[in-house]
Amino acid sequence: MFQNNSVRHSEPSFLRQLSYVSGLSLFGIVANLLALELPLSTPLLLGNLAFILVMQRLGIIWALLCAVVVLSPLNSPLYWICSLLQLLVFIPYANTARRRWVAVVLHFLATLVLFLWLPTEPQPFIWVLLNALIISSTLIVLKRCVRLFEIQAASLAQKRQQPFKSLLGSRIALMAAIPWALMISVLLHGTIVLNLSGHVSELTTQQQYIEGQLHQKLSSYQAELKLASDYARLVGDQESLQQLVKSQPEFISALRTDASGLVTAFFKEAAAQDILGHSVAYRDYFKQPKQSSQPYISDVFQGNKLGQDLLFALSRPLYQQEQFNGVLELSVALNRLTGALEVQHPDPRLQLLLTDGAQMKIWGLADSHASGQKVAFDNAALAESRAYLTHSPFYHQSHMHFNQTGDKIRLDSTIDHTNWQLFLYWDHGHLALYYQFLTLLALLTLLAGIELLSRSSQRFASGYTVALQQLITTIEGIELGSSTAPKQQLDNSALEFEQLLSSFTSLQRRLQAGHQALQSALEEKTNLSQQLEQRVAERTAELSIERDKAQQLALAKTRFLANMSHELRTPLTIILGFIQQALTRSHDAQLLNQLQTIDNQSKFLLQIVNDILDAAKMDEGKLPLELQHFELQPLLNELHQSLLPAAQEKGLHFSLQSRYPLPKTLYSDPLRLKQILMNLLGNALKFTQQGEVRLSAEIKQGQLSLSVTDTGPGISADMQQKLFSAFEQGDPGISRQFGGTGLGLYICKQLADLMGYQLELQSVPLQGSQFFLRIPLPVKAELLLKAPVQTSSKLQVQQQIPQLKGAVLIVDDVPDLRLLFSTLLSATGLEPQTARHGLDALHKVANQQFDLILMDMHMPVMDGLTASRELRRQGYQIPIIALTADVQAEQRQLCLEAGCQAVLTKPVQAQVLYDKIAEFLPTKSAVQAQSDVQQQLDQLTSMYKDSLPTVAQELEQLVQLEDKVATEALLHRIKGTSACFGFTRISALAAATERALKENHWPAKQLNELLQQIRQEQP
Repeated sequence: MFQNNSVRHSEPSFLRQLSYVSGLSLFGIVANLLALELPLSTPLLLGNLAFILVMQRLGIIWALLCAVVVLSPLNSPLYWICSLLQLLVFIPYANTARRRWVAVVLHFLATLVLFLWLPTEPQPFIWVLLNALIISSTLIVLKRCVRLFEIQAASLAQKRQQPFKSLLGSRIALMAAIPWALMISVLLHGTIVLNLSGHVSELTTQQQYIEGQLHQKLSSYQAELKLASDYARLVGDQESLQQLVKSQPEFISALRTDASGLVTAFFKEAAAQDILGHSVAYRDYFKQPKQSSQPYISDVFQGNKLGQDLLFALSRPLYQQEQFNGVLELSVALNRLTGALEVQHPDPRLQLLLTDGAQMKIWGLADSHASGQKVAFDNAALAESRAYLTHSPFYHQSHMHFNQTGDKIRLDSTIDHTNWQLFLYWDHGHLALYYQFLTLLALLTLLAGIELLSRSSQRFASGYTVALQQLITTIEGIELGSSTAPKQQLDNSALEFEQLLSSFTSLQRRLQAGHQALQSALEEKTNLSQQLEQRVAERTAELSIERDKAQQLALAKTRFLANMSHELRTPLTIILGFIQQALTRSHDAQLLNQLQTIDNQSKFLLQIVNDILDAAKMDEGKLPLELQHFELQPLLNELHQSLLPAAQEKGLHFSLQSRYPLPKTLYSDPLRLKQILMNLLGNALKFTQQGEVRLSAEIKQGQLSLSVTDTGPGISADMQQKLFSAFEQGDPGISRQFGGTGLGLYICKQLADLMGYQLELQSVPLQGSQFFLRIPLPVKAELLLKAPVQTSSKLQVQQQIPQLKGAVLIVDDVPDLRLLFSTLLSATGLEPQTARHGLDALHKVANQQFDLILMDMHMPVMDGLTASRELRRQGYQIPIIALTADVQAEQRQLCLEAGCQAVLTKPVQAQVLYDKIAEFLPTKSAVQAQSDVQQQLDQLTSMYKDSLPTVAQELEQLVQLEDKVATEALLHRIKGTSACFGFTRISALAAATERALKENHWPAKQLNELLQQIRQEQP
């Protein structure tokens, strides 16, 4: 139940994950809404804590989803990138304090580079440095907060490892740090916004002052124009126009038109030509009043007939009997107007620009444009940025705008009754540094406050946890037999602690009373035990007499068995000797089989006699032990190699699994240990008909555990109880089916007990058995941490090589194996030919006559099974001997069904190969020594060893590509080839890796182990 709860806590459901992410996202977006994202300050992004915590708890996917929500108030890609870079500080690689500080430094450098590289306009280095410092300092604050959150969000198992003082202190600090951080954010936000509002208010006042001047000027011009219109009725048009032009120094000319736009009167000092009768109907100052019936102020234009001055015009419509009767126009010189305007409080940081509806400059201050020049407002230095402070509660004016380069505050307004616009650009560089320092100061204050809160909360929590610690000390000081009770007074307490102390005191009294009652019961039990011991002693004396009689009978039986065993061994030794001599001579096949049967049965009988003799010695107590230090791993390897052929002959998978670390040496009797393991492995191989037998070695609970596991018939629970008794077997039918005396396991058990080992059995009927031999180890045993480097065994041939006659085709895709089998067969007098694959073999059989074919089953282009079937289909009756590295019975059956007469399993022993070929080809009587052949085989082994670096490189490339098909083919080739050349460790690893690959998973661990073993065998 507790385990399931732990799993649910560590792996929350989707709804719990979504709820956790939603809550943190809400906190993060509120915190980041308080962050001022202004071009003149770096935002204090405390809300980034939300997606950092999500990554720590739920991983990067949830963290990125949370980051999208939390960073939504930000519009700058630069701050998005810097925020997401903060996640790198908390990736699983940065799992130590040192690595996280290195990540913080790297984050600072990356932020510095981003602020230097990404902005389109170069920024002062001090501003860039402060930005990077602020963002990195924010990261340090977030790092400290994450530590507090980690303690509170830990799993139940992790909290059990934390002191209550830390848990309580971190919770108090966390509850105080959140409002502290929000308060600092609000204060910083309000301070910057209110200060900036004051400066914007001053700019707005300046703007309104200039607008007032313009409005006053234009109103006075309109008044003069109206007065001239009324005055013309008294003195005439020409006189009124003259008086109008001379009324203000900015006026340069004036005219009157009729209803069609023809000039009927005009005045200008020193006019270049007369424009009476000239049409001005195309001018805006005529068209607009005519259409709107309202006075009009035009944009900037250049004079035509009366000069090339830059002007703007004021005009008003004239009516006669409510009918349009022309316009009265007044031209104002642009250069004279700009001289009449002034700024109330000149500021060197202020740039002014007054433009008309066509964006032509009318007037400006600290501006490089000439009057009448068109202003390019699409330039980043003049163009308007997006609106800022749209959600700030401290900013109640209209939204703030900057130029797009972000270095100036931008204000604009339209002049009433005109198309003119007034622009103010104010350089805020001095405020930017001030606000940056304020932000950095706020961060340091925030960090100092969090540290102070953490330390204070720890001190606060310790005042309550000290009472718990005193209770623990009191409980640990209980001594039930002591007459004095430990101190039971708390220095700092509360109602709950006092109740706990009272309950503990009551419990202590009950324990003392129970202890006294137990002492009385023990004394009474002691008296009864003494009486029982006296009775047992009397009965023991009686039994001793009976025991001596039984021992005399057992001793007589043991001596009889020992004498009989000695008497039987002498004739058996003579029989085995003569049989061995007879086997070295030439005989016909039937007699040779009979001699071999006699040899096998004699060896079996000798083993029975040896078992009986060992059992007799054990019963007599005369079996000596020769204790010595010896290496464990070579003994296990020897057992595996010696029994591997027998397992392969039965089609069983026989493996040795060494789980390191293992003891390098043992102090025991190696001969008797080997006898125990050989007996157990022999039984496993004998009784197992299919599946596997496994010899394993590992250290468990300070003991060396050697286990033999098989997939045989298993042993019932009733039979397991008497299995280790003499002359007992697991089932009455076993002796009839497999033979045996039932002494093997009895001897193993007696030897194990004699050496101080434990021999145990676990078995389930029809599922197999597992025997455990547990060997105690010294406390400071020298351990072997990995498999020792093994030297490969050489290929060996027997002392005599048969002489055969005929042509043999060797079909194998591995050149080394073709050369190996050619060498072995050439020594017999055979004429070997080779083929690289099944298709090549078909071509050569069609063109040349062969007496026998050695056919590998696993080849490219065409495998051995297909080639064998095709040869039989074409009518060829040539004997085919299959060569395969697979030991399964199914593979053997497939080979026989394809037309093969025999199947040999790699590695093929030379004598086995010769004997199998001799069954199909005629032999000569002559034999020859093996010295030359052995020398050639040694050279082939050396050549194959030299090729191992190339094999390792090819395997390593396939591992990197994870090419399953090609890797499986290479492993099959390595398994068969390395076994044939005596590299049994490589062959076994390749076989295990191939099986794992066939089970549809990528065996990375086995592949690395195989590569390591191949490199160890390299020259």
